[in-house]
Amino acid sequence: MASDVELTPSSSGSEETGPELGFLASSVGYHLKRAYLRVYDDFIVTLADLQLRPQVFSALSLIADNPGIIQSALARALAIERSNIVLIIDDLVGRGWVTRNAVPRDRRIYALHATSAGRKCCRIAVERIAEHEKRMLGAMTSRERAALLGVLNRVGMVDTGSGAQPVQGRRGERP
Repeated sequence: MASDVELTPSSSGSEETGPELGFLASSVGYHLKRAYLRVYDDFIVTLADLQLRPQVFSALSLIADNPGIIQSALARALAIERSNIVLIIDDLVGRGWVTRNAVPRDRRIYALHATSAGRKCCRIAVERIAEHEKRMLGAMTSRERAALLGVLNRVGMVDTGSGAQPVQGRRGERP
């Protein structure tokens, strides 16, 4: 879980207000990470009984929304290595939420389908995540939220030259 220590810009760096942030006060990466930790912690609590981590939920959601998606396309959509997607799929298959079937034209390729139990779990999770996002973003207007999503999408599409490929989902969204 994220730390409960409040770090805010201060001129005195007192015990009451926390340390002086200096450069970090204007660092986008620092603030993104802090926001992510808050959102992640609440997400984990929200779906604790389902034992769904964000990446596993994202995979289940993409499979439910894209019946027959192949493993490599799922890995690209989640921006993770194809070899790592196997662990997530094994987890989903083991829970009875997803089936993995060889594609007749190429038995090395597997098509993924959410089971009825997987679709039900996904619906429950989506409802809870909607409430979670209301909690986390409740102080924002719908316009501010749309602007935030736009900015985050643009940051996610930046080509850093590192060889990592930006991945675009449906309607330009990232999982």
